Amino acid sequence: MANSRRAVTAFCLYDVGNSAFATTILAVLYNQYYANAVAGGPEGIALLGTRLPGATLYTWLVSVTMLFVAVAGPILGARADARGRRIAWLRGLTIAGGIATIALASVGSGDWVRGGLLFIVAYGTFAAASIFYNAVLPSLAPAERLGWVSGLAWGLGYLGGALALGASLLLLSDPGRFGLAGQEAALRASFAFAGVWWLAFAVPLMRLPEPAPPRVGPAGARAVFAEVGTTLRRLSRSRHFFRYLLAYFLYNDGVQTVVATASIFAASELGFEAPQLIQLFLVIQATGFVGALAAGRIADRVGHKPTILFHVGGWLGITLWARWVGLFGDPVTEFWILGILAGLLLGGIQTASRSLLARWVPVGRSAEIFGFFAVAGRFASVGGPLLFGALAWAFGGLRPAILSVSLFFLAGGFLMSRVRESEAAQELQDEAATETSSR
Repeated sequence: MANSRRAVTAFCLYDVGNSAFATTILAVLYNQYYANAVAGGPEGIALLGTRLPGATLYTWLVSVTMLFVAVAGPILGARADARGRRIAWLRGLTIAGGIATIALASVGSGDWVRGGLLFIVAYGTFAAASIFYNAVLPSLAPAERLGWVSGLAWGLGYLGGALALGASLLLLSDPGRFGLAGQEAALRASFAFAGVWWLAFAVPLMRLPEPAPPRVGPAGARAVFAEVGTTLRRLSRSRHFFRYLLAYFLYNDGVQTVVATASIFAASELGFEAPQLIQLFLVIQATGFVGALAAGRIADRVGHKPTILFHVGGWLGITLWARWVGLFGDPVTEFWILGILAGLLLGGIQTASRSLLARWVPVGRSAEIFGFFAVAGRFASVGGPLLFGALAWAFGGLRPAILSVSLFFLAGGFLMSRVRESEAAQELQDEAATETSSR
């Protein structure tokens, strides 16, 4: 990509921007606001002759959204590759997502239908835009530097998320100073602020030229569907790459479930208020910044596979402790410790996973391959929250549901231990060469 320094800066700034959505909407404020204030908390809402707890409804909304993105992701990626319009797709999805995020500020107590639909639009466009954002990465630096670029972007993203949360904390600390009527008005204003923040920092990347010329091949909708199906069959024969996708599917399932439910758990089980949640997640953002930068460097030096396995093991320990938080007599302090550890591991596992795939992806296939990577990630956001919500509903509490998350880390770690990095890379190159020769 021309003017690579400018492109790297724009790439990192986008992470600064969309991290406000990831923190304010997904991880800290809107999730627990929707589950507790909008959808009725533990008593829930009446639906189809039963009472559905707010936490269950929210986690199922996450699952529905990610199912749609998981199906659409590789199709959108292949179409972008064929037409060379990755930035154009990113631009359109980001604008739509930012507007929907701003609209979340209009959701009040009991407005669970409209609040759920707006969330689906906002989260769906956020997730779909990340497909094209990740597809830009391979064009930014040589393969041996991709871990550093990915880590820098993740790290600055955590910083951006922390700054956005800090602004929300100011709103909540003194609503009257900003002309707001009270805590709920300040909370809802923070949703709109997250949307504006995302849009503002996305502008430099949205203004960049396309990172690669169109790939020779069909661009019509039917032809793209056929091409994606063919690629899926070929990738499924790439044993080690497909094994990596399955491993990522599982361990990222656990990570995304923790992200979606941690503040709901803290508010419902431990009595955290919104300002306390922000303070906790500010610490998580700070440790996530450190973890992302460190993991990028470590992965480049010692290898991505051992780096990922270390992080998966750490996540397993965190979820087991969270199930029995309070075991040592002070659940609030223990949860703070868990938050610090989770921040370090969250930044690291995301950095190492993304940069590993960027090292493997063949030239000209970035959007399509990252589309399949998105399938694993988005399907991961279907199963975990769906199971978590079902168990919380069945057992009438969140603690028993946590153990289901541990199983995803166990299975993902086992599969990842059986991946050979060099063979996975060669498999992808061979698949790309086979496709080129068949045209």
